Amino acid sequence: MKRAGSAMMWILGLGFVSAAHATDACSPVAISTKANVSVSDGTSYKTATHYHSASSSAFEQIDDDGSSLIVVEGPVAWARSGDKIVRGSEFHKLFAFGHQYHAFILYFDEIMANVEEVESFAFRGETFRARSGDYPYGGKAHMVMGDGILPRGFQFDFPEIPPITVVLSNWKKKRGVDLPYALLIDDGTRQFDYKYTDVKIKSRLPLWFYDEIASPGFDDVEIYRVHRKLLAAHCLGDADMIADLSLEETIVASRGEVLFAPREQTRERFIGLFDALNYTAYTDLITPQIEVAESGDIGWITVQVRAEGNVVGSERTFDDQWAWVMMIKKQDGEWRHAGNASNRKEKSK
Repeated sequence: MKRAGSAMMWILGLGFVSAAHATDACSPVAISTKANVSVSDGTSYKTATHYHSASSSAFEQIDDDGSSLIVVEGPVAWARSGDKIVRGSEFHKLFAFGHQYHAFILYFDEIMANVEEVESFAFRGETFRARSGDYPYGGKAHMVMGDGILPRGFQFDFPEIPPITVVLSNWKKKRGVDLPYALLIDDGTRQFDYKYTDVKIKSRLPLWFYDEIASPGFDDVEIYRVHRKLLAAHCLGDADMIADLSLEETIVASRGEVLFAPREQTRERFIGLFDALNYTAYTDLITPQIEVAESGDIGWITVQVRAEGNVVGSERTFDDQWAWVMMIKKQDGEWRHAGNASNRKEKSK
């Protein structure tokens, strides 16, 4: 059972989202783009990008030979070229996430860590103000400001390669916000001229990314998606989703007690919880650690999360930090929640 009207309220109450937790499973942020790209070496291709959070983003390149897709999902990166799907590396994470330029413009301070103002930053032979922060996958990112309020571009400093510069242009209004429809990337060897044909900035239900990007079928990706769906179900008030993602019976160890819960009891327990609490964010604070047994039918994921929201019918709020190990089992080809051992961080008095 889903809290009455929760999904519709999730969208209607938001309008344009002005802030986002970079790893919030409940984030309604949805940024998708399409562009035509001309390269200084004479080649050309098309691109499509999808951004939900720093832990869920995708980049697709389309040319006459077909398409290639690179995806980052939490601790895992993967790539698809034609019918071939392979695991990715840290480079693939950097690459897929590194093409989310409109997300960087809108959410730079939420995405980057340790952001600070820089009064004098050298950019393409001139000096400008900038905001600089730590890039999620290593290195530094700088949003270079122009004379007005709009950024002039970006510079990315990664180890062992020349700085990558991005110049933004052709600004247009989108949902009342100025966004660039052209940019020029210089990686030190070639220039990439992007002309955007479509930029979509929307508020959507939290699990939209999984509808757009089909799973590659890797066990750790499937386990990660179960984890994120369970988090998002809290903000959607969807007890049915939690029950459907669980085994017929789950085992929960928490607060000094062990609970053996049939699926229907799990459903009823969360119906009661969502009648009492309204979750507004559920954020991964560290990159989840995922393991799969050699048998291939049992796995576990270790997480540290932050749950935020308010008590229904009152002005009281909650902001809790939890850690747990969730056991997960493959049944009839589907990974399902089998149980967890959790604890909540005590708050200082």
